[in-house]
Amino acid sequence: MDGFFPPELGIDATGNLTNPANPPVVTLTVDPTNANAAAITNALVTMGEMQIEPFTGPLLAATLPPADAPQRFLYPFTVAFTGTDGFIDQTETLTVTASITVNGKTYGSSAPADPDDRRQSVCDRCGCGEPVHELAEH
Repeated sequence: MDGFFPPELGIDATGNLTNPANPPVVTLTVDPTNANAAAITNALVTMGEMQIEPFTGPLLAATLPPADAPQRFLYPFTVAFTGTDGFIDQTETLTVTASITVNGKTYGSSAPADPDDRRQSVCDRCGCGEPVHELAEH
């Protein structure tokens, strides 16, 4: 999350970075027009070959300026694939999405899910939907 004031994200004067009140929600979606959507969802979601672990902290702050200044925070999540049955062919596109509601407005970003990429994270800094990168890369 980039450009939010700490109180907007539930971070108060105690610096509760280990247990913020409003962590993002991470989900997986399958293109509903995909002929294999039911089989993909069954393998990854119903059969549990993909787990999105709940946010357990800590929240990472790029800097700790005063609470009255916009800041950048990173919420690390783990998405683990324990099987490949949901990846029926190499042309399947699965999307991992992170969203957060701040002051009644929902913000989100998405990136393709790749079971072979153990480092992939969704870019929530600029909303481009690419894996996490430095803003200077744009």
